[in-house]
Amino acid sequence: MKKLLNYFHRKMKKFYFNESGTYFAITALMCTVLLSYVAFVVDGTGLLADKVRFIQGLTEAGLFVTAENNETRQNKTHLKNGQTIKERNLDMIRQVARSYYQPENLYIENEGFENGCSRNGIDLTCWINGYFKRPSWLFGRTVFTSFKEKETISSDNLFFKKKIFNNAPIDIMFVMDYSGSMKDSFKKTRKKKIDALREIIREISDDLLQKKDHNYNRIGITLFAGGVQLSDSKYSHLCTYPFFYTSGTTICKVSDKNKNNVNSRSESIQNCEVIQSPKINYYRSLKMIEDFDGSPLNKRFPKANIPMTAEKSKECLEHHKRINTSQWCDVSNFNDCFKVIKKEPAGWTYSTTGLYVGANLLMRKNPKTENLKTNTKRFLVILSDGIDNSDFEVNKFIIPANVKKDDLGFEDLYKLNDQGKQNLGACNQIRKRIDSLQSSSYKHYETKISFIAIDYDPRRSDDIRTRKDAEAWQQCVGESNYYVADNIESLKEAILNAVRSNDEVGQEQP
Repeated sequence: MKKLLNYFHRKMKKFYFNESGTYFAITALMCTVLLSYVAFVVDGTGLLADKVRFIQGLTEAGLFVTAENNETRQNKTHLKNGQTIKERNLDMIRQVARSYYQPENLYIENEGFENGCSRNGIDLTCWINGYFKRPSWLFGRTVFTSFKEKETISSDNLFFKKKIFNNAPIDIMFVMDYSGSMKDSFKKTRKKKIDALREIIREISDDLLQKKDHNYNRIGITLFAGGVQLSDSKYSHLCTYPFFYTSGTTICKVSDKNKNNVNSRSESIQNCEVIQSPKINYYRSLKMIEDFDGSPLNKRFPKANIPMTAEKSKECLEHHKRINTSQWCDVSNFNDCFKVIKKEPAGWTYSTTGLYVGANLLMRKNPKTENLKTNTKRFLVILSDGIDNSDFEVNKFIIPANVKKDDLGFEDLYKLNDQGKQNLGACNQIRKRIDSLQSSSYKHYETKISFIAIDYDPRRSDDIRTRKDAEAWQQCVGESNYYVADNIESLKEAILNAVRSNDEVGQEQP
């Protein structure tokens, strides 16, 4: 034993005095430390990189979950058979998150995720968190490791916010020209204008009204010809002119037996029934819009002297006697409602009357939407194939000599626009009034008003009166909402553009 100790003593003493061995030993010790440090840095950096990728994956998964909105959405047809909302969300989270942090099947048995969503009005807030166990590369390989055998990579709650706009109910009011010329064919095809319009309205209605998740949408129909019916079924036998009239020269409705005895140029007309003054007070007619409330205009404005004795005739919706031509259609009555536009058109053109009645009907809120906690998107679409030309000199109506025909329809919209100062013309007043239905608690949707000229372009007409009519509508609805359709395809495209909102339907904010 003593010999063995002396041997080691001699070797250590020799090593101590031999300098060449010293550098080797120091190098060996330093390499060990250095390699352990490098390994520590590499493994630690890997852990941090995995955490970053994991959070990125969770962020992307959170956006998917929030966008799909499984917990509060009504339509859940996308769920697989027997799949719960929780299972759907977790399955989506796993697939998205793993695509960021899992190059191999290392972590499947050691991961977990949680999420939830809550809705307040149009605001949807979702949260998500998760973790997975990552094996430590250093564990058991060096004596300097401070990592566990499996390190937990986790994320605290991540929050996402989305405004739910795409579930907003839709009200579309079609103010449709039902004058006799709508029975004519397009110049470029044999298709009748009214048949093309029926097909397009039917297609849009099937999409907006027939689907289960569209139970809150409505489509309104207001037909006009040489006049319009007020928005109440009890007036379904009458055509009228829903403006504010002044006193003055009278229009007379002549009975058939006295018609041949009446001198249309006489200022003193006998044997006729006074029905209304033809003089429209344009300023007061424009002011009427401020008080539209959806009720029949003759009841809302008893002092306006709106004529209420003109029967529907060949000048105005003669094939719609006792048929309500100003009404709302929804999923419950659509088929009956659609029968209204299956009747044949008849009469002159007086689109401004349809504008007033259709706009007033848009003020009738859909009672089904009261508890939806969202505003309604509203669209007013006027479709006409000619300028206003309500001609009272024909058949049953007599105009005294001192009344100009222009006072009875043509340029009425132009004059109404002219009364609106500071950009408050007819359409702007209508838009402002209908927008008063929007609640400040929810996303605001501005009413969109459009005009579609069917198979004619009044802007290119040689007739100055026709160009003035186009100018009036362009001023009313705006250049971008004025359309010209000279065939079936362009008519469909114009209508689809007219009922399309430019608002975003969703937004995610992590």
